[in-house]
Amino acid sequence: MFIGGLKMAYTSESNQILVDKVKQSDFTELRITRIESQEHEFEAVDIRQWYCTQKDPEMKPTKKGVRISADQLDNVLEAIKTARS
Repeated sequence: MFIGGLKMAYTSESNQILVDKVKQSDFTELRITRIESQEHEFEAVDIRQWYCTQKDPEMKPTKKGVRISADQLDNVLEAIKTARS
């Protein structure tokens, strides 16, 4: 799938559900997106930085981000908890 000229790691058959946005600055934000199959089965979480400019206020994705598959999500969350403590 192409979003703002960037090829995303999931297919056009996937449903993308925006979970949250975390503002980083006036021009950047992190977007947390749930990726589901057409059958609404959880496939992955995409955490990606998006940006805009003063001339173009439409948010666009950057290459800065990560897609975590469903089978790896628990391991990644556990590692983040460990890093935080």
